[in-house]
Amino acid sequence: MKGIDVSEHNDFIDWLAVKHAGIDFAICRTGFGKGGFDPFFARNVLDAHDAGLICGAYHYSTAMHNAQLITHSRIAHCALNLDAIKPLDYGVYASLLA
Repeated sequence: MKGIDVSEHNDFIDWLAVKHAGIDFAICRTGFGKGGFDPFFARNVLDAHDAGLICGAYHYSTAMHNAQLITHSRIAHCALNLDAIKPLDYGVYASLLA
């Protein structure tokens, strides 16, 4: 299986072209640190599902301590509770950069 990770930095994605290129899954960014949500998260999950891809999510974090990571995890949790989000096929991951 082939997959990609995506965020607002990819701008608008032609998900059908992604699917036709042989990509099977997408891991979509929920947000970053405690700074907020990725404004493209919900759209990426919905559009990827509509194109036939399976989806997971990740939250980008530079947390240096457990307390910071818990705060960042709560932000990711809020993003995942948006009404527009279908259940994810894959889990939610933390992308940690120290």
